[in-house]
Amino acid sequence: MVNVVRGRAAALLLAVVVISGCRLGELVIPRAESLIVVQSVLDPSANDQLVLVEHTLTGDTTVVDQGRYDPTNPIATDNGVPVSGADVTIADPNGVVLRGVEDTASTGGGTGVYRISLAAAGVALIPGGVYTLRVHTPTGEVVTGRTRIPKQHPSTGDSTHLFNRDHDTLRVSWSPTPDARAYTVLVQSPNQELYSFLDSETVHFPGLIRNVEDEDLRALFYPGFLQVVTVAAVDTNLYDYYRSYNDPFTGSGLINHLDGGIGLFGSAVVLSSQTLDVTADEHDPIEGTYRLATFPVTSTTRATQFTLYVESSGAGGDALSGTYVGPAADNIREGFVGTRSGAAVVLQLLAQNSTAHTVATFRGTVRNDSIIGGYQGGNGATVVFVRSGP
Repeated sequence: MVNVVRGRAAALLLAVVVISGCRLGELVIPRAESLIVVQSVLDPSANDQLVLVEHTLTGDTTVVDQGRYDPTNPIATDNGVPVSGADVTIADPNGVVLRGVEDTASTGGGTGVYRISLAAAGVALIPGGVYTLRVHTPTGEVVTGRTRIPKQHPSTGDSTHLFNRDHDTLRVSWSPTPDARAYTVLVQSPNQELYSFLDSETVHFPGLIRNVEDEDLRALFYPGFLQVVTVAAVDTNLYDYYRSYNDPFTGSGLINHLDGGIGLFGSAVVLSSQTLDVTADEHDPIEGTYRLATFPVTSTTRATQFTLYVESSGAGGDALSGTYVGPAADNIREGFVGTRSGAAVVLQLLAQNSTAHTVATFRGTVRNDSIIGGYQGGNGATVVFVRSGP
């Protein structure tokens, strides 16, 4: 794979040229051979098992930036080169062969994504069973891999409970799982999810903890958000894949258990899943629940109610967070983030509780018990929200 020298390496190269005054000779780097990349994680709690198949980037193919990432079309919208028309099969411990069906635009998916429906096949994944993957591409490449699913039955439900980040500590524990190489804890957070590997059967997260996966060390828990916390037992393949490091200059370091290609064929069993309805103490007059006071509700109405918190304060203004409810026709509850500077507020209404998916931006001014403003691109219509309660 051809790597482009960027950042500090480019600056260092420039400094060497300036200081030495030397003329660098030309070096022709041969084009790398394209490899097949396969990514799949078997999950007994999911009906659809997915196998993603793509090419490594070598410069042969022009990649078109399609803008926002779409999870239904993960390869193309992440600037990848999908492999279409492959024969993808997974064989279970009893010799039953399950064949993947490629997603298409007509089915609401993207090329290079192969889907195996367990319900359609009338089977279930067997905890402790060994599964074999085989991918045969239209150009003749064959990629194979094996995984043993951790021997534990998947979680049967999800629970939701209030979590006041100012006082509460998240404590999660689980029973040891045979055949598990390690355990993972995934905490969804609007800016950056936290994904950690553990070798013990317990973990604690104080409510005000910072997210070590976030380069700005922002909070892990955001008032107003519904945040899912998932614990899973994983096999050796998945553990090795994520704990190893792909050096951007040499491409070495990645632990690969596939034959004929690179990537991952692993397995994970969800042991527990819970949703935290995150709240916080209210200390600021702006905090509270606001309801829409301008009518009628139209197709451009983004929120009919929101609950606002001051997430953190700083010299340059305050960071805000909270939850909003969409029109009755949508009946959604999602999170938002924002800022306050003096009386001016800016709220970014999100989808999927993620800052990667902003659906609307509201700009307003606080006036007594109301916030008056409008949506960006909303044809100048004035929107008024009035605070309810004391």
